Amino acid sequence: MKRLLISAIFVFAIVTSSLCTGAQEPTVPAASKSTWVVGGQMYVVIPADRKSIFAFSTATSRLSRLTLDTPLPDDAKPVIASNVAAIQAGRTVYAIGATGNRWARLDLPADGLHFVVDSESIRVSDDDVFYIFASGSTDWVGVDLNNGAVLTTGDGG
Repeated sequence: MKRLLISAIFVFAIVTSSLCTGAQEPTVPAASKSTWVVGGQMYVVIPADRKSIFAFSTATSRLSRLTLDTPLPDDAKPVIASNVAAIQAGRTVYAIGATGNRWARLDLPADGLHFVVDSESIRVSDDDVFYIFASGSTDWVGVDLNNGAVLTTGDGG
């Protein structure tokens, strides 16, 4: 009886979730070279020319555009958590948060560094530096782990 009740609750949760959202992810035609990703409160779109990145925040209902000097490489893919999104191109990480809704650029101090995303923040760290960007951020902030100096980008995108 206990297994039957648990199974019934599980099925009810799946059906209810599907009915309540009613949303379906749009399909990008196979021939398109544009990229889009959705997650939590963020949508990220990269047009086929890869010369800009757009983010839409459902928290602010605003679209934010980042124009790039050079097109993103084909292997640069956006990563989205609930309230933040990031994309890395070589030694540069671009980030945006759902509430800050402004692109920020971080030029990494060394090769081989990559970002880590959780629902509210994006982190880049190694033995020498620690950088963080949160949902409400408009700039990256960090700490030099050797001398304790505060590091900021002040870039804002």
